[in-house]
Amino acid sequence: MKKWNRWQDWAAFVGGAVAALSPIWTAHTTQSRWLMVVLGVVIAVSGVVNLSPLAGSGWKVFSLFPVWR
Repeated sequence: MKKWNRWQDWAAFVGGAVAALSPIWTAHTTQSRWLMVVLGVVIAVSGVVNLSPLAGSGWKVFSLFPVWR
């Protein structure tokens, strides 16, 4: 599948953006508000990185585990 067309990556981006922006329209405590913003931004950024053309070109951004082949 071509880049910028995968619905899973778009869903991660939109879900992260909604989580990051949710303190605008919902009530939270200070600690939970920052947790939602930080984790939402992390999820949205991971969705954009997976959507970008660099994700499948061998450029490892968040490689935590070795690739087992």
